[in-house]
Amino acid sequence: MHPPSAGQRRAFTIVVIPCLLAVSMIVMGIILANRPSAAANTGSTAYNSGFKSGATFGPIVLAVFMVWLASRIAERRSQAMANFAIGGILLLANVAMLMNVLGLAKPVPPRSSLAGANQSSPSRDPSFNTPVPQPSNPAPSTPPASAPQPSPGRPIPSRPVLPPSQPAPQQPTPAPAQIPSAPPFDAAPTLAALTAELDEKRAKFLAAATQAYATAAKPKAFVKGLDEQIQELADVKKQAAEFEALAQSLVSTAWDRLKAAGMPSHEAHGAAMTFSDSYRAFERQVAAGEVARMTDSALDYFTIGRDNIKKVTVNAQGRFATRDREVETKLFHAGAGLEFALRSKAETLRKLGD
Repeated sequence: MHPPSAGQRRAFTIVVIPCLLAVSMIVMGIILANRPSAAANTGSTAYNSGFKSGATFGPIVLAVFMVWLASRIAERRSQAMANFAIGGILLLANVAMLMNVLGLAKPVPPRSSLAGANQSSPSRDPSFNTPVPQPSNPAPSTPPASAPQPSPGRPIPSRPVLPPSQPAPQQPTPAPAQIPSAPPFDAAPTLAALTAELDEKRAKFLAAATQAYATAAKPKAFVKGLDEQIQELADVKKQAAEFEALAQSLVSTAWDRLKAAGMPSHEAHGAAMTFSDSYRAFERQVAAGEVARMTDSALDYFTIGRDNIKKVTVNAQGRFATRDREVETKLFHAGAGLEFALRSKAETLRKLGD
C-alpha cells in the first residue's frame, strides 16, 4: 500500500475538529433530552414539549451534516471548504446547546400563560391569606373614659328623631314670554302711489311718441317747418331715454320706496321684483328703446332734408325726392332705418299703452 500524501493527511487532520464538535453536540443533545420538563415552571406544556423536541431533533440534523461531510471528503472536492463550513456550524450549535445545558438560555412562556398564572396564584405574602383568629368569648366592649356615663336611676335621654328630609317642591317653569309677531306689512298703498306716478309719466310719453310717429311719417317741405319737427323729435327722444331708464330701474325704485315706508329689506326686495314683473317694466323698457331709435333715424333723415332743402321735394308718400345722386344716397341710408321703425309703430305703441 502507498502511504497517504500530504494533502490527504491535512484533509483528515482538519476533519478531526468537526468530528469532535459533532460528538460534543450529540452529548449535549442527549443531556437536554433527558432533563425533566419545565412545564410546571412556565405554565405551558405544549411550549416546553416543543422546546424538548427541538433539542432532540438537533443531533439528527447534525448527523445529516456529518453524512454530507463524509461524502464530500470521499469525493475529494473542496475538502477544506467543507470542513471549515461544517466546523463553523457545529461550533455555533455547540455554543447554543451549552447555554441551554448551563441554564443561561431559558424558554420564555407565552403571555397568556403568565397572565393566567398571575391571576390564579395567591399572593406571595402569606399574611394576606391568613385569616385573623377570633376569640371564642369576646369581651364586652368598654366605652371610652371620655364618654359620659349615665347615673343610676336617671333615664338616658334619647336623641330626637329627625323627620326624613323631603325634596323641595319644584316650582313650575314659567313658559317663555310670547313675543307678539308684527303684523304683515301692507305694501299696497306704497305700490299704488308708485303705479299712479308711473302711469302719469307713461301716458305723457305715450302721447308724445304717438305724435312723433305721425311727424316722422310726413316731413315738411320748408325750413321753418323742418326746424319745428326736428325740435319735436329731439324732445321725444329725450323722453324716451328717461322712460327707458325709469323702467330699467323700477325694481330699485320700488325697493327704496317700500323700505322707506317701513317694510323689512328682504321682504321689500321680493315685493319690488313682483311689482316690476306685474307692471311689465322690461317690455315697456324695450318699447321706449324702439321709440328712441325711431326718433334718432327721423332726426338724421330730417336733418339731411333741411340741409339740402333747395335740392329736395316732398312726394305724395311723404318722402324726400331729389335728382342729386349724393343727396339721394344719404337720404336712402337714413330713410331705411326710419322705414323699419315706422313699420313697428303699432306694436311699440301697444306695449306702451296696455
